[in-house]
Amino acid sequence: MKKAKDAQRFLAAMTAICTVFDRAPDKQTVDAYWVALEDLPIEQVEAACRHAMRSLRWFPKPAEMRPVAGGGAARIRAAEAWLGMIKISHSPAAGRRISINSHPTDKTANRALELLGPITTQAEMEGPWLRKQFCEMYADLEAEKQSAAMLTSGDLMLITDGSDA
Repeated sequence: MKKAKDAQRFLAAMTAICTVFDRAPDKQTVDAYWVALEDLPIEQVEAACRHAMRSLRWFPKPAEMRPVAGGGAARIRAAEAWLGMIKISHSPAAGRRISINSHPTDKTANRALELLGPITTQAEMEGPWLRKQFCEMYADLEAEKQSAAMLTSGDLMLITDGSDA
């Protein structure tokens, strides 16, 4: 989020979600959620707030909002990766078995397929259960990769009350 540009929209989204969950949008809560979600575009934060207001029974933690915020894009990437794997499975070079290195450019797709275990038939590959499992696994791996990137990039900030200084 861009600090000045998105602050009003963020405050409006936080006020709305706090209202729905009967919670005061105090400065400490709003500031903490800003820090936790500031790397996301404001549109994704607003979408996550709308989803929470429609779907959840309790006020969500930022970590519960993150998958929803990036969920649309993650689901699209997962579906595209699945379609790529299906195309590969239909190619003559694939033979009778899809291997964990089948996707030439998407390592996450290969890892998701590896974690699902061996797939030996075309019918298995085209089944709805496997597609659902693959997409969920792919999204989980993407989220894990994003979390690891945040830890190594130095984007995390330690927030203290100043009492230990």
